[in-house]
Amino acid sequence: MIAGRIKWIEKTAKVFSFLFHPIFIPLYGLLVLYSFPTLLSYMPANLKKVILIMVFSNNIILPMSIAVLLYSRGTLKSIFARERIERNMLLAICFILYALTAFLLVKIPVANLFKAYFLSIAVVTLVTLIINNFYRISLHATGAGGLLALAVCLIMVFNVVSVTYIVLLVIFSGAVLSSRLYLEEHKPAEVWGGLLAGTLVTGLVLFFLLR
Repeated sequence: MIAGRIKWIEKTAKVFSFLFHPIFIPLYGLLVLYSFPTLLSYMPANLKKVILIMVFSNNIILPMSIAVLLYSRGTLKSIFARERIERNMLLAICFILYALTAFLLVKIPVANLFKAYFLSIAVVTLVTLIINNFYRISLHATGAGGLLALAVCLIMVFNVVSVTYIVLLVIFSGAVLSSRLYLEEHKPAEVWGGLLAGTLVTGLVLFFLLR
């Protein structure tokens, strides 16, 4: 009975860790921008589709393909990149791809918030890359912090309070942090450090670019 319950909790933690892997965070942030009760939700469908395809291709398919290629060639010992050098390598690749997405968004007629958000993701990734040389923080928690900062930014910029979004993101953050701790992938200081880094850096970049 107890063993079965523990196994169920472990499976749930693994599912959360997969569904809310850092690589999916930009996509989730984009969906938040699309659905948040602001004027952004009334963007033309074609423009939404173009941005969605761009983000999905540049920031999910491409980095995953590169990671698989590096793993198949033996450059990465594990697809999860647990070693510092491996994490640095993937973070550097993701930074370049996030910067590319931000640059492409500048070239199309889209609200500044979209450009600022993806630029903030690039900055967070660069900061995380620097921190990773000295201390290992949770990338899952960093992504969760970024989404929280985005929601707070939307509330401040558009003066729209959406309790549902905040509650859901807080629950999501708690589930992600708990999952990483339960699976013993990180220590408490590493997940809280990641959450703090993601929230502060994303918030500061968005505030600076949108003021």
